[in-house]
Amino acid sequence: MQTIIAAIEANRLSQPQQIFRDRADILSTPALSLLSPWLNMSDPYQALWSISDEAYEKIPSQLLQRLRSDSIGSVTRIGPGARVRFQGMEGQTYAVEASSDLSNWTRVATNYPLNGVIEFTEKSGSNYRWYRSVLLGNN
Repeated sequence: MQTIIAAIEANRLSQPQQIFRDRADILSTPALSLLSPWLNMSDPYQALWSISDEAYEKIPSQLLQRLRSDSIGSVTRIGPGARVRFQGMEGQTYAVEASSDLSNWTRVATNYPLNGVIEFTEKSGSNYRWYRSVLLGNN
């Protein structure tokens, strides 16, 4: 498993801005298909003809359904304050962070999704203009 994790990390670091833009981009990691450590490649030439598509695609097909895309958020002004909402996975804990300059982030709340939504209400007088959610882990 460490081989797979290292291969995914190396692939991520080779991406523009060192992030996967879409969860399916992870599938470009060769160790998840052609170079899988679980395929019998003792004779690579023979393996190309004897390993089925199902065997090559077994790991990616199981992995992709377990990945998530980053949360999508929205901000709605409510008088002098704001309502901030993000998508979230049930059973997970999220921090809502705010910034006025996109460089320095401050945690303003810790939330748990209700029906897949994380909601935070910012009080009036705040100088924050940007918000993000950060996955902290399981409840």
